[in-house]
Amino acid sequence: MNTWLKQILQSLVGRSNISLVRVSLISLFVALSAIISIVSFVTVEPVRVVEVKERQKCPVTLSTHKFDRGVNSRVNSLFTLERKYKMSIDPAQLRDLIDETLLVMLPSMHSIEARELLMMTAAQESHCGKYLQQVGCGVALGIFQMEPATYDDLFDNYLRYHQELLRVLYENFRVHEENFKIQLKGNIPYQIVLARLQFRRFPEKLPSAEDTNAMACYYKKYWNTIKGKATIAEVLFNYDKYAF
Repeated sequence: MNTWLKQILQSLVGRSNISLVRVSLISLFVALSAIISIVSFVTVEPVRVVEVKERQKCPVTLSTHKFDRGVNSRVNSLFTLERKYKMSIDPAQLRDLIDETLLVMLPSMHSIEARELLMMTAAQESHCGKYLQQVGCGVALGIFQMEPATYDDLFDNYLRYHQELLRVLYENFRVHEENFKIQLKGNIPYQIVLARLQFRRFPEKLPSAEDTNAMACYYKKYWNTIKGKATIAEVLFNYDKYAF
């Protein structure tokens, strides 16, 4: 103990009681340390336990776990859930792309009727781009789910007799045998041109864009065909759901 403290204690209690006071101070210090430890255990430990329980109760990934914090994080979480369950192409942007593609490459085949027929086809076949490959064991590809056999038939039995249309494809797209499946899955303008050409093969006039029932029947007859599983009611439902 420091000299100055000894002097103070001697003046207060006398030399004989210094040892007793020293023991009392040490005991007080030990008691205070114990109290501090108890308080720390009571206030801090439960928080740690709660956090552990939360992590055990909600075994989520780091990217999802951070969405539980703050207003902006909740918005991000909702946005992520929305994207998770609806990954379709924005219908307004797809309409613009169909218009732009047909006006540049096939201006004589552009019309509101053609655009809406392609929108209906995309809505029914892939939910407007949610699927780029047929679900299950099918082989159809792209937003219009064109099958490779249909692709080959289009070239072999139609485009080979319409060289001006074949030239449009060759001038605008670098597609060959090795990469045509990639183009059918990922090159949307290419898919738009092919889908429009496939409908052009049939002499029946395109139905009015105002008559959605007639559009659905036209799609069923010439695209899905009688061999397909689509129904008129289903086509109309998906058109309303995914094309607007």
